Amino acid sequence: MVLAVLALVLAAAQVPDTATYADDQTARLIAQARLRHRVQDTLVHDYQALVRTRVDAGFGRSRFARILPIAAVETAAQITWAEPNELKVKIAGVRSASAISGAKVEGSFSDPWFVARGLGDSIRFVDQELPETPAIHPLAPQGDDYYRFAIFDSISIDLPGRRLSAIGVRITPKRLGNSLIAGNMWLDVETAEVVRLTFRYVGDYLWSTPDSGTSADSAKARKENARANRILSIDAELEYALHESRYWMPYRQIVTLMVDIPWFISAKVPVRFITRFSDYRINQGSKPHFTIAPSDSGRSARCRRSTTDSLCNRARDRERKAAEGFTRAEWAAGGRWEVEVPPRDSIADYPWPDVLALQPDAATEQLIRETAATLAKVEQTLPAEWVGRAAFGVAYDRFADLFRYNRVQGISLGAGAEFRTGTFTSLLGTARLGLSDRRPTGSLIFRRDAAGGRLDVSAWRAVREVEPWTRGASLGNSLNAVLAGHDGADYYLALGGGVSFFGNSGAAQDAEFDIRFEQARSMATRAHSVLNDWLGGTGRFQPNPDVLPGDYVAAAVSRRSVWGLLETHYGVEGMAGVGGQASGRSAGRMWTSARLGSQGRGATLRLKAGTMLGDSLPQLSFRVGGTETVRGYSYGTVTGRHLWSAQLDLVLRKRSLITPVLFADAGNTQFSGKPLSSIGGGLSLLGGLLRLDIAKGLTPRTSARFDLVFRTAP
Repeated sequence: MVLAVLALVLAAAQVPDTATYADDQTARLIAQARLRHRVQDTLVHDYQALVRTRVDAGFGRSRFARILPIAAVETAAQITWAEPNELKVKIAGVRSASAISGAKVEGSFSDPWFVARGLGDSIRFVDQELPETPAIHPLAPQGDDYYRFAIFDSISIDLPGRRLSAIGVRITPKRLGNSLIAGNMWLDVETAEVVRLTFRYVGDYLWSTPDSGTSADSAKARKENARANRILSIDAELEYALHESRYWMPYRQIVTLMVDIPWFISAKVPVRFITRFSDYRINQGSKPHFTIAPSDSGRSARCRRSTTDSLCNRARDRERKAAEGFTRAEWAAGGRWEVEVPPRDSIADYPWPDVLALQPDAATEQLIRETAATLAKVEQTLPAEWVGRAAFGVAYDRFADLFRYNRVQGISLGAGAEFRTGTFTSLLGTARLGLSDRRPTGSLIFRRDAAGGRLDVSAWRAVREVEPWTRGASLGNSLNAVLAGHDGADYYLALGGGVSFFGNSGAAQDAEFDIRFEQARSMATRAHSVLNDWLGGTGRFQPNPDVLPGDYVAAAVSRRSVWGLLETHYGVEGMAGVGGQASGRSAGRMWTSARLGSQGRGATLRLKAGTMLGDSLPQLSFRVGGTETVRGYSYGTVTGRHLWSAQLDLVLRKRSLITPVLFADAGNTQFSGKPLSSIGGGLSLLGGLLRLDIAKGLTPRTSARFDLVFRTAP
């Protein structure tokens, strides 16, 4: 064995392969790591462990921003693994959480989504569906044929029970194969063991494999894979820990399946699998006990209910299967796996040591963000066609940029394009035209979107809103204006430019900084909702108030924070006129809003307050009335230098997809005198994502008012 190691080291030193290794030091390190990899492969014959896997899904502005959570599922399972690759998973507990009240969240806990052993010649998840083809391991004997290696850094890594120094090796494919990885491998300085592997899958057959060996089927699979690469990507972070001073075993695995919604650059849907291994028992002679046979095809699973011997289909009788328990099995590379799910009652009693949150802890979120940034840099070194990256294409910053409707422009249609200039930078151009006012608007943005935050340097001619919490430019407000004839914002025309920064991490997380210079002009109401006429309304909008025209320098700082059931949004804004009627005028405002309660569950209390300082500027005034303050009145029924409002919602039936709601509001633009007040009721759909509200003003009295409220992405 010693002679074999010496021969490998001498060969690497005497005949450097510059196409594979950046230098001699890299060649020697990989030779040592490859040997250690083979040794570790033979040390562990079997093991048992407790595995907790959390699967969550959400919606985000970018790969690096905080994710708006939608649902989370966590499983706890006892696993038994034995060579060559036999795995038994027995589910011990399952729990779930959802942002949508009443939604029944079912996890894919019948499929084991983790890497049971990080050794062998390939990197594969137990349930090999995404990707469909296992990737060649960089330390496999044939690894030199597919990868290039380069030492690029050294860091300290904290693992359970120890802190070690590790050398970073960059791994890049030499050419595109069926399934490969691109990323970083961290090796222990003392032993050259793999302690962390961070990578993105690339390859011809990640998402589709040929049905046969014909060239036509191969070409078809590559074409389907290329289309999928534009939408889907898989990032992974695999970490290992030393047990019994001898065995390097899986410790933590984070896998992110990212869905990029076509055309919308700020619409990301990540599905994340976070797995932790603990309570190892290694080489105790444990063998998996299997109860059913895998399907012959290796593609579809056979299963049975625990109380019968009949075959069942995963998509059929799901509720009954979950109640009674079931077993699934499939072939795996070199072996097989089986998942046993006990009846629902037994796994519901599992003693969890903590409470399931919709979002992972802050440290895990930061690691996911840093991994995404690291792999984004690696991605830029690869050919564009490997990762589905286009330098130029149609792109919108948000859904409402495609279609928008408000009372000053009517229908306005937009077009957008993106030109990528670097790893994290791009140029964004937008153009839109209002059909009622025939007014063209648009913007040009230089954007740097990285792990630390998003920086925009912009120039625009745009329709802007006067208040910080209105959503006039959202798709939800557009639909409410078209259908109900209600527009929930006031607008002005702005020509100018500025710089803004939205923080993703650290002290600046969820904080937005903005400085701008712009020319402000008033806009008149131009639109009439014909569709609202057809639905029995008047189709008439309230007048859009004037602003003080002129040139302004403005700056604003705001931040959103969430502490459990309390969500706050607060900020300050200052504005000074430098030309026209605004010359010599300056003003500022402070404002805050808070929401206590969970959307669509129990009771929710929303509070808003604000005050203006300095000269009176209409564009800094506060408005009361509308869906954001007092719902029985039109937006901006009263306007003034101050603001307070309170909205109380009472959910009459919890945890239902369609929920009756009662509400009461009050608010004013002064702290004395009789406030506006209203009461009403409605239906909350999908946990508050859509509300159908009817409100009636009490002081003063008004007729009933109907609103559609969409709590969706802007």
